[in-house]
Amino acid sequence: MLADPTPTNASVVVSDEPDRGQPGRQDLRQGHGDRADHAQRHGRHRAVHLDDDRVPAGLTLNGNAIEGTPSAAGTTEVTATVKDSADPQATKTATFTITVNDPAATTPIADIQGSGAASPLVDTAVTTQGVVTAAYPTGGFNGFYIQTPGPDATPGKSDGVFVFGSVPAGLAVGDSVRVSGTVKEFNGLTEIDVTAGSVTTIANLGTVVPKTVLPGTDCALPGTDCLQGAALEAAREAVEGEAFKPTSSYTVTDAYDGSAFVSGATPSSSNFGEIGLAAESNEPLITPTDIIDAQDTAAIAARTRWNDAHRVILDDGSSTTYWNTANTAAGKDSPLPWFTPDHQVRVGAKVTFDQPVILDYRFGWKVQPTSQVVGAPTGKA
Repeated sequence: MLADPTPTNASVVVSDEPDRGQPGRQDLRQGHGDRADHAQRHGRHRAVHLDDDRVPAGLTLNGNAIEGTPSAAGTTEVTATVKDSADPQATKTATFTITVNDPAATTPIADIQGSGAASPLVDTAVTTQGVVTAAYPTGGFNGFYIQTPGPDATPGKSDGVFVFGSVPAGLAVGDSVRVSGTVKEFNGLTEIDVTAGSVTTIANLGTVVPKTVLPGTDCALPGTDCLQGAALEAAREAVEGEAFKPTSSYTVTDAYDGSAFVSGATPSSSNFGEIGLAAESNEPLITPTDIIDAQDTAAIAARTRWNDAHRVILDDGSSTTYWNTANTAAGKDSPLPWFTPDHQVRVGAKVTFDQPVILDYRFGWKVQPTSQVVGAPTGKA
């Protein structure tokens, strides 16, 4: 049901006296009001006529003012005819558009994400809906992920998106919501900023079906057929923000300092709560020259390509830096994620995903748990 939308260009106001023998000029303005009867000027007056049969359903003509509440969304062209009383009579017509927007209309998440690296709707106000797949009321992310339920129906366009803004109290994974906000790109991550918008819980939309294979991780050794560079980036971008629940073998390959190694990136010793994983593998990633002759550059390049495609960074669902908690007030007293005295994470350990993870882009591609990990990853991985 339409919630009292206001049509654009809802009335016609005639202004400016036409020169003798010339048709008058029409000033089409947004708003309501009856200003058809102008005082007679220079012994002449003008009459305005609107096409009654072209007015959108639910609207009526009162003089030359369009009044009422539209009963259906759509776009209608209306012609205004202005005549003066001079002899010979001057006539002028103008066509304008009335657009009635349905406030309940939503933009699919896939259309917000688009098929490129950035959303085609950046800085556009949108309303969309989806099922909550992850929520981060603590830890610094300040938002949650939603995804279109059901299996993937839009290959090449992601069905998940991050919603930035305070997480409503009580919002939980599995809830269905409608969100209204502005599309933004934040350091490469497409998001909907709802700080000045709204989040509303709605009736159940269905169940999200997580994918099981992260992009690029299903290629085989020696690695010559693995995606790399722009092709690998594009494959990941096409599912940015979507839920995954891997079912194949995953192995810890980097648990040194909480800042997992990324090929081509500047090494960091900051403890971000990250763990490096080898996807679709029963063993950690191996430095190519440990098993390949250093002179065999082609084989080294292929193994490096395989490593890069299979390297996955598991983050902790927060932006906390643990190496210097004095710099992060929220994390000052937080236990280190993933590690506890009774839960050690060692290279070579097998990884099982008890819950889905979200493919996220924050200073590189990572998978995020469905909520912030504090201490042991109980029920997550």
